[in-house]
Formats: sequence, structure tokens, C-alpha cells
Amino acid sequence: MRRQNLFWPLPACALLLASCAGTTNLHIREKPDIALPAQARKIAVVDRCSFYTDMKRSRWTGKTKPNGLKYNYGVLDCIQTFAASWQDAGLADSVFVPYGIELKGMEKAGEVPKRMSAEEAQRLCKRFNTDALLVLESYTANFTVSYIPSSVVHSPGTSGPYGGPWGPNDVEPRLVPDPRVDAPSPAPPVVEEYRRPPNTYTMPSRPNTGNFNIYSVWRLYDATGEQVLSELHLSNFMSIGLYESNGEYWPNERQMREQVGSAVGWSSAQHVESQWKAVSRTYFASGARAIRKGAKQAKESNWQAAASYWRPIAEKNRRGSARACYNMAVAAEKQGSILLAQEWAKKAEEKGCRIAADYRAELERVVEVRK
Repeated sequence: MRRQNLFWPLPACALLLASCAGTTNLHIREKPDIALPAQARKIAVVDRCSFYTDMKRSRWTGKTKPNGLKYNYGVLDCIQTFAASWQDAGLADSVFVPYGIELKGMEKAGEVPKRMSAEEAQRLCKRFNTDALLVLESYTANFTVSYIPSSVVHSPGTSGPYGGPWGPNDVEPRLVPDPRVDAPSPAPPVVEEYRRPPNTYTMPSRPNTGNFNIYSVWRLYDATGEQVLSELHLSNFMSIGLYESNGEYWPNERQMREQVGSAVGWSSAQHVESQWKAVSRTYFASGARAIRKGAKQAKESNWQAAASYWRPIAEKNRRGSARACYNMAVAAEKQGSILLAQEWAKKAEEKGCRIAADYRAELERVVEVRK
């Protein structure tokens, strides 16, 4: 008697699972990190961290005390680039940086200050006649240098033991007596021993790149100062190559901090615009014959034909109607009709489709971003 195999091979199982549902990809807009109010036509960009109190720890008492104000290079470049980016994008009629003001905020590097008081925000908005106030609350750029390790190199014009250039581990050959020979002979055996040639030298370790880890915090205040409309925390990393000239390495730390500040300002300004995000949607591909036929059309990206198969089942209270309603919602979204997709998703949820509620919530977020 032929014994039957009770276990399906793995490819067959995978094929069966894959046939239960299909997936499709699309791009949706995400809500921007900094949402500008519609009525804001004039915006002032200011900072509260141009200076911070350098804290010094006493080795005798262990307590910290102020060591004086320290200028935070890169902050001015950051807010100038931020304002210019918003102005170029036409996000408001006027985006500008007011000068000649010093605001109390960051007391030492790495700290995020408390939100600005409503009275101070109102005073600044009234002084500059603005509808909103964008404030750089904190800006910390930790600086480190990466070095090229030291290495042994040969002097120009010298040759290695085999006629080629010297390598870092090559040594000069010479003949010495073989230590394995106990007694000398007229012609003792010799072995080759290598030693480092005198015309090599060690290249010292030298700077290669300047590296910055930057942490910045932005807050957007309304004209009343009573509400923080948006708050953005950003972490950036930048590396700048160094070059040697007349015994010094350029750019110097201050120049690098100013370059980094401009780059961070431009990067931060991009968070006011909605970003596109790739997402996947799942639809049912098993069940009634019409659902399976529609799924084949959906796989070929023919969503109008797929909907023609799913609609008759979705409009009737019969088996598979909830799945068909869900598929109709996906088809509507793929064709650009978000409101119609919401209606079909609601019907699918009412008919008992368990995954329709999460899909409705996702569609509501898409509608909020589009407003």
C-alpha cells in the first residue's frame, strides 16, 4: 500500500497563504512636523541660545558655578538659513530674522529651556508686527576630530628588496650565518634576514575630518504666546574634511561650526512641508469567485475592472460582502477618492470586517494632512 504524504511541501504552503490576500503600494502625504497656521503671513525667526552660560565645576567643593557667557557659533547661520529657506518657498509673505535682541533661554549647552512666557511672546510679536514667532530654543553641536593613524613610509626614489617600491613592512636583506650550524666551515650556509632600511620614516597621525553631532529644538508660538503650535526636536550628524596648509589644518573649528549651522538650518526648514511616505494596502484575494476575479485585475493594477467585480457583492447582504466592501475601499483610495474610500471602509466595519477599523483610522489621518 502506498503511503500518503501528510505534510505539504513548504512552497505549496507559502503559495496557499499568498493567495489569501494581495498587496498594493501607494504614496501618501505625512503631516508636517511644523504646521504653520493659515493666517500667519509674517513670521519672525529668533533664537534663545546665541549665548549660554559655561558651567565650571570646582575641584574643591564639587559644585558648579557660572564661568561666563560663551558664544554659540553656528546659531546665527542656522536661523538665517532657516528664514531664507522659508522665504524662498513662499510659505509666508515675510520671513525674517530680527537683530539686536538677546533672549534668555539656554543656560548651558545641552539643556532645553522652558517654553517662552506668553507675555514675552506677545511683546516680541507686537514689536515686530508678526503673526507667529519661530524660536530656536536649544542648539548644541558636539565637536570631535577623526585622525589618520601613523604609518611607516619609504623615502622617494628607493627600491624594495625585489626591485619594487618599499612597502610599510618591507625590510632590507642581508646575509648572516645560519644558527643551526654547530661548527663553522669554509663556506657556512646562509639565510636571508630582513631589517627595516634606514631611508624609511614614520608618518605621524594627522587630522582627517571634523565631526559634529547636533541637537536642536524649535518651537512655533502664536501671536498671543499662549499656545505652542509646533515643537520640533532634531538630531543631525555632519562630517567635514580637513586639509593641511602651511602647517595648519583648514577649515578651523569656527568655520566648520558656521557651515554646520547653515546645513542644520536648511535641514530643519524642510520639516514644514508634507513629506511623501510609501505605504502598502492589503486586499482580500480569496472567497467568492467575483472576489478572486477582482483580485486578479487588481494585481494587474486595473482597479476599475476590479471594482466592477467587487461592487455587486458589496452592495448585497450576502457572504463575502464585508470583504468586498473592504476591497472597494482600497480600490477607491488607489483611484484617488479618499472620501469614497472612507464610506466603503465604514460599510465594511459595519458588516463585521475586523481590519476595517484600523483602515478607517489611517484614512482619517490622510484626510487631516490634505486639509
